[in-house]
Amino acid sequence: MSRTSGNARDCDYLCKIIIVGDKGAGKSCLVQRHVNEEFQALGPLPIIGVDFKIKTLVLEEKVIEIQLWDTEYPHAGRLWVGFYRGAKGALVVYDVTNEKSFQNVTTWLKNIENYVDTDDIKLILVGTKIDDVHRRVVSRKDGELLAKQLDISFIETSAKNNINVDEVFNNIIHSAVNTGIINKKLQTQIIPPISKEKDSTCSSYSCSIILLSNSTSKHKLYPCNMTSTDVFKVVTFNILAPCYFRSLKSITSGVNFHDAKTHELESGNPEMYRKRFDLMINMIKTDEKPTDHNNLFSADVFCLQEFWFTDEIVHIFENGLMKGNNAYDHSFYMRRPFPKKDGLACFVRSSEKLKVISHKGIDFRDVGERVAQLLHIQIKDGEQNIIIVNTHLTFPHTKFDENILRMQQIKSITNAVDEYIKETKIDPIVMVTGDLNTSTHTKKDLTLEHLEKEGYTSSYKKLHGNHSFISHFNHNNETVGADYIFYRNGLHSSTNVSDVYVYPKQITDKEWVGEEKVSTHWMSDHRPLVASFDIAQ
Repeated sequence: MSRTSGNARDCDYLCKIIIVGDKGAGKSCLVQRHVNEEFQALGPLPIIGVDFKIKTLVLEEKVIEIQLWDTEYPHAGRLWVGFYRGAKGALVVYDVTNEKSFQNVTTWLKNIENYVDTDDIKLILVGTKIDDVHRRVVSRKDGELLAKQLDISFIETSAKNNINVDEVFNNIIHSAVNTGIINKKLQTQIIPPISKEKDSTCSSYSCSIILLSNSTSKHKLYPCNMTSTDVFKVVTFNILAPCYFRSLKSITSGVNFHDAKTHELESGNPEMYRKRFDLMINMIKTDEKPTDHNNLFSADVFCLQEFWFTDEIVHIFENGLMKGNNAYDHSFYMRRPFPKKDGLACFVRSSEKLKVISHKGIDFRDVGERVAQLLHIQIKDGEQNIIIVNTHLTFPHTKFDENILRMQQIKSITNAVDEYIKETKIDPIVMVTGDLNTSTHTKKDLTLEHLEKEGYTSSYKKLHGNHSFISHFNHNNETVGADYIFYRNGLHSSTNVSDVYVYPKQITDKEWVGEEKVSTHWMSDHRPLVASFDIAQ
């Protein structure tokens, strides 16, 4: 088995390996040692979720693309099905100096069994940090006995002293190939080939991903909006999670959504939310002509908020948006901290001129329990970088401290963006999109003020001169402009917003409030905000 360079040859096979175990068990150090051939005593990551790395190996004259998925979540209950989906190998890791991490091995293994057919995945029990002999509390014999009881392979390692690290990964790849687990040609990639006409090649890179699901359907790919004029189109839309007590009755009657006497619990009525989401997707896809720039479905990036994380809802949207003509190629997800059931989703359409580089999740770690997604895209054959942030900030009630909390949340976003730019050494155009829940009770909104101080421009304000548009009819019967698409140019890269509107264009703000036609069509108390940008040549 040998390593290949990024441009050596075509990939023959794809193998996804997940690394699970308690926080601090040494998972990231194993991956770092194997991929980068170095040891770093890694501390807690400020951006959490799943660290994702790719490398290529040659085995028996076959090039295999290895995807290594390393979770930073503290326990198995925080992981979602997308982390396990498609895995062909799993390293169940414990720290030999931490008895509890050893005891939790069976919990991690049970979680794998809940989502993956164990006949279709190779499992290895891995003990780490054997170099720390003075603090060791779990003996080799204990590990061997547990592995025998679980009927899986076992090995002990030290990332610090580079003991058995490569052997772990080589072992799991050999086993997966020899047992026929990875006997299919690579059909889809995390990052698609730059051109369908060119030979796709494996690459060596790393990025952080929270949840990623590639469409496996063989749909026809149409060019996205990146035409000769380089128009880049973004849509943001709060689709209303069923777990927040919305219902068709509440929406069409305009009543207070939190009044138990006047609403139905939609999350307990599947037929209700199925109908609502089906109508929503049908409206999005009304006109699937890829040349129609006034259509929502022509957007290059579609950002959703209040995305409810159940397998059924994920299936509805992936089946609706990632199949058929002009379908989206990638879906990225970020769930809010447990026990919240909703979060964020981004759908991206790649092409010859647009490819996804990385996706990071940002957890604000505050009482608002809100999160954000950071998506890095390249266009124009890699000449232009674009960062898109999708978020949903804390709702503005009547307390001033929530205005401050939202400002702190948006600061976390702008800081994360600046850190990512510094880390990757790029000069990107940055777009901050989503439901910012700006204040309606204060004259000065700190969130908008901070963005403007950081050099961000509201796309709507740029073309229309103010923020007085209505995109949200909230449960307090207020009509507000809660949804935004901000942008900031780089030092040497720039864009101009060419069009921005609240969809559909033909319905004015005044007509929208309480209008049954729109409520029936969209089934949400938000309207989509659409912005098109001309990327400078």
